[in-house]
Parts: sequence; structure tokens; C-alpha cells
Amino acid sequence: SWKLSPGDVVYIVGSAKPWQVMRNGWGDYEREVRVAGLREDVCLHQTGRWVFTDRCIKLEKNDSLIATSAVTVATQGERIIPGHSVCRFQGWDTEGDAQLTFRGKEVVCFREDLEHFDIQ
Repeated sequence: SWKLSPGDVVYIVGSAKPWQVMRNGWGDYEREVRVAGLREDVCLHQTGRWVFTDRCIKLEKNDSLIATSAVTVATQGERIIPGHSVCRFQGWDTEGDAQLTFRGKEVVCFREDLEHFDIQ
């Protein structure tokens, strides 16, 4: 079985947006992780919520993502990924942003903009 770590991006079953893992539970929360939205301040104690790990789908290399709305990519050229387009997640760049393949080309999407993608 895989383990989630702080900083991992996950999709929660029943939720179309991604979350970031803040911390792992222990004791009564052993099978849970605390997650927050990608734009939330994870340094604030009240941020996030606890969810069971078996409801989390970790975003991993080669996962298929579908744009829920148009997204402007962070790479040069101001390219736009139209809503309903399918991309493939390739990993993280050195600045922590998402590397995607879209129509056969590598593009970078700001980490926070992953909230405009659902996992397939």
C-alpha cells in the first residue's frame, strides 16, 4: 500500500478539485490525512479538513486530467487549454508547478491552477 506525504496532491472521491496533503494523522486519525485547497494557507492551524486515506487518489505521473474550464498555461506563448480538454500529468518542475502533456506538447501549469482539472 502507498502512503501519502505532506505536499502530495490528491483528489478526494466525490470532489472534482484537487487538494494538498498537509499532514498525516496518528492515534484516532491514523488512517486519515489533513488536506487543504491548493490556494489555502497551510500554515494556519484552522486550514483544511481530515479525510480518510482510502478516499484519496494521489496525483501521479501519467494520470489523465480533464480541464473543467479554460486554463492559461505558465509556459511562454500564453497558450490556453480549452475546457473539456484531456491532458496527461508528467510530474513537477523545479518550482513545484505541474508539467502536463497537451496535444503532444509539454506545457507547465501553475500548481494552484490544477483546481481547474479533474482526474479521469
